[in-house]
Amino acid sequence: MSDLKNLCNRLTDIGYHAIFRHPGNEAVIDTLWDNREKRGNMEALVTDNTLSWLCRFIASEILFKKDVTFLYRISNKVLADVYLHAALENYSGQMSDWGFRLGPDDLGDLGKRIIIFEDASLENWRPYLTDDRKITYIGFLEQVYHHDDYRIKDIACLYLIHLKRLSFVLEGDAKERDKVIEQVSKQF
Repeated sequence: MSDLKNLCNRLTDIGYHAIFRHPGNEAVIDTLWDNREKRGNMEALVTDNTLSWLCRFIASEILFKKDVTFLYRISNKVLADVYLHAALENYSGQMSDWGFRLGPDDLGDLGKRIIIFEDASLENWRPYLTDDRKITYIGFLEQVYHHDDYRIKDIACLYLIHLKRLSFVLEGDAKERDKVIEQVSKQF
């Protein structure tokens, strides 16, 4: 098995939660980042479309922690694709990381990354304005604003509002938010 595949397996075996949320996680990140070869491998993991989205996402997050200049070396399209899948599959384990934790306009810590990728994210999220699948917020850390009825189309709309710098806010119940989603849809 290649070194890249081994590193990918190591990242996914350890898992997002252990790498980024457990006490002492900085030591885990430092171990994964301990030499220049591994640093280049992290970038290679992100761009290798034969590897799992989870692996690519974890590698991206390590790069955000250790060397944000990777954003100049990896295309926004690649990163937008990685973060689209990570958000849809909730790889962080907490949907509030992706939006709506503090209110109807809150992007969440990971949702803010989606905005960085600009037009590539815009193209990725636009088709999800009609996706009625529910988003599940669970656990004591999932204290979110009106969290009981959010859908994929709500989070897609949230990102598109920020990406297009629109003045809409997704407040109220699902029917009220659907009116906003309809207005945002007309912007494309």
